[in-house]
Amino acid sequence: MLEMWKKLPLKGIEYRRFWRAICSNSIEIEIDSQGRFFIPKHLKDHANLENEVVFVGCNEYIEIWDRERWEEEKRELEKYGLKRR
Repeated sequence: MLEMWKKLPLKGIEYRRFWRAICSNSIEIEIDSQGRFFIPKHLKDHANLENEVVFVGCNEYIEIWDRERWEEEKRELEKYGLKRR
């Protein structure tokens, strides 16, 4: 997805602000010796992560969803004929 956006020509301040908004939420996460990582509170709050989470592979990146919200999203996907596990 980012590759598609990178190919667009610069279109002034709005384009640069758009990229700032996308990239400003990026963080670097360290993985500990047991393969765990910490999700900062502001990102957990933003994603409404409560108890159980689901990792969803999306081409070159992953999304982390609250399990209940992911079940809702799967029902939405089924409207497009996409059956999910």
